[in-house]
Amino acid sequence: MDLIHGSFLSPRKATQDQRVFKYALRGCGLRFLPSYIAALPQVPLSEATCMDRNVDESSLPRDILHVTLREERARVGWWLAQQANKGYIWGKYFRYSITMRELNSRSGVSPELAERSSLSGWQHFARHVALWEYAQMGYFSCPLREFDFPQVYEADPLCYQDGPQFAWKPGMDLAELRSAAEYYSRAEEDHFEWNVKAFGIQYQAPMAEDTQQGSDTEQRSPHLAPRLTIQRAILGTSLEEAFSKPLVAFVHLPRNFREYAEVTLAQSPSRFADVTLPEAPCHKPNQYRYTAYEEPAAIRESDKEFVLSYWILPGSEDGRLTPYWQLVNRETDEIHEIVHAFRCGHRAISYMSVYERNAETCRHASRRLVRPTERSERDAFKAWACTRAQWYEGNIYEDMASWVVLDVPRWLVFGRLKNEGWGLLNREELPAYAEDMDAGDEIFTDEPTTAAEWIERVRDGNIPEWAKFYRCRLPPVEMLAEIRALAAAR
Repeated sequence: MDLIHGSFLSPRKATQDQRVFKYALRGCGLRFLPSYIAALPQVPLSEATCMDRNVDESSLPRDILHVTLREERARVGWWLAQQANKGYIWGKYFRYSITMRELNSRSGVSPELAERSSLSGWQHFARHVALWEYAQMGYFSCPLREFDFPQVYEADPLCYQDGPQFAWKPGMDLAELRSAAEYYSRAEEDHFEWNVKAFGIQYQAPMAEDTQQGSDTEQRSPHLAPRLTIQRAILGTSLEEAFSKPLVAFVHLPRNFREYAEVTLAQSPSRFADVTLPEAPCHKPNQYRYTAYEEPAAIRESDKEFVLSYWILPGSEDGRLTPYWQLVNRETDEIHEIVHAFRCGHRAISYMSVYERNAETCRHASRRLVRPTERSERDAFKAWACTRAQWYEGNIYEDMASWVVLDVPRWLVFGRLKNEGWGLLNREELPAYAEDMDAGDEIFTDEPTTAAEWIERVRDGNIPEWAKFYRCRLPPVEMLAEIRALAAAR
């Protein structure tokens, strides 16, 4: 269970998802011990767990691990059929690329790291496994580098993984890397300026020639301490040049926590410095929020207990940077993670209340500071195997029928080709699917047997009932090449 519940700071934990699928490409897999399978609940025979009417349910494994895997293979196939109906699987768009993000973006707002990971729960993992399997069969393109893992959420990054945005790909050069680093540095300066202005402190960014240390040009406010340039990404021609420059981040920390961190990290090379002088404003009217009297609401008074700080890792004149080693001291590790959580959670001081910012900080911290579970190994495995994938009702896709299939219950996934049970669901998004069943079971017996029939009935839509029905299933993999050739010729 360390694969799932191990500390995010453990060796290579951050790349756990990628490595699982990377080794799958090499023919490796995951083996679940029989003793663990025996600890799982069983699905009763009264529930359908297969779509093949010729298969005896009693002959299939009924534990939740096997049943959920069959469910997600069927669910993802159903979801892909919606894309096929749009021409993504055959015709000129047959190389349509699908990423893991498209199957779990609805859980992207979860407070836990695990809920954004392929390994968050067995259903979520099985869903990604099924998508990967369909990609290997040739239904679509899914490059491993485009799988959706936690660090690819650019708009909501995980702590210190929010560095310059670039892709290691053929043709990438140093100019592209330099451009990404420079753009990132400008963005960090902009964030600093916006946040300082939120406290009523006027600030002018340093000129290009003043990037190494403060100058008179930016000392426009009596409340600003000597200015440091925000610099979290360094690009140099050599390690000596890069290590000679300091790393500087802007953080908004509770005063008592900063005092505790300074004492605890006394032996650490990193240090904190004030952005503002004593008696500087701590809050001002917020132009984005209003009180019940239609007056600008102030940023919460509790901001008085926070201090604007630089977090600095000094450079070295001889180019010898003192590294910080994780997993040596748990307390030190956690302090660094909490500082990074505050850095991310309090990035939007100008328009978020302190309550919202603190909630965001807790969300970031909870994703990384994973405490060892006190449950037994098998109990933890049972809880993981039974965890269902989250559905975020606020997602922009919630009104699109092709996305609803990711949220429907198991019985509907296996029973979608049967003319029964559709009226039991009280969801506004499902009437389109209920209409698919109007023709009755008789339309299910005459399935296309050739590539030409698939194109005629599904792609061309000459028979509406067939077009609706075949949004529920995919053509056989052995027909894909012929279907694409015929579709491209039309």
